[in-house]
Amino acid sequence: MVLTDNLVGYYALDGDVTDSTGNQDGTNNGASGSATGGLIGGRYVFDGVNDYIDSNWNNAQNDNKGGFSVSLWIKSSTSKSGGEEYVFGCISETGSPDAAFGIKISTSDYASMIVHGTGGSPNHEFDNVNIIDGSWHHLVGVLTGTNVEFWVDGTRKVNAAYTFIGNVILEYDSFIGSTNNRNGGPYTNFAGEIDEVGIWTRQLSSDEIAELYNGGSGLAYPFTGGPSGSLDNSVFFGGNF
Repeated sequence: MVLTDNLVGYYALDGDVTDSTGNQDGTNNGASGSATGGLIGGRYVFDGVNDYIDSNWNNAQNDNKGGFSVSLWIKSSTSKSGGEEYVFGCISETGSPDAAFGIKISTSDYASMIVHGTGGSPNHEFDNVNIIDGSWHHLVGVLTGTNVEFWVDGTRKVNAAYTFIGNVILEYDSFIGSTNNRNGGPYTNFAGEIDEVGIWTRQLSSDEIAELYNGGSGLAYPFTGGPSGSLDNSVFFGGNF
């Protein structure tokens, strides 16, 4: 496989919210874009109050639990101690409880990931390193069908078995810089910068994540070139609650 396989949305955020794959452009809601200042090219800045980008992507016809991945870069120096902040996500109403997938920053300023199916309890997985330090950090969330993987800066921090009960159908658009709360608008908005957001309807491999991280330099669409540096496969298991 190559990185463009099953890539359903890629937002370089170089001063606009164009989808590089041509599938669906995003819709900006208040975030400030620039053609410079990002990890690669430009980026968007979010105020943590009501800024977000609607990706205009959803997967209402398919169950994502069998293979799904999201990659993005974030930068922030604003502590999240007052409340967690989503950088990407969607909460859908496809059952009880709701299906959901999200990447967020916890009140401890740790990167974290949440996923749950319509018939099970939420699965929360946390890294244990403060990433709110004013530097760019690469976050990747992966569903494999039996496991939840969460990668931070080229390191697999979580590789946890998870029994998917029901489905993980994201029937509403996923948001960047927040999460779509049951199609009722954004919820827990992010204060900081976001760049290079990709969505795949399959599991990314460790080699592909290494390519995207590229030794901390990132890799722009259409992903020419190759990885630099080595991949760290150490694992931190978060809590399930």
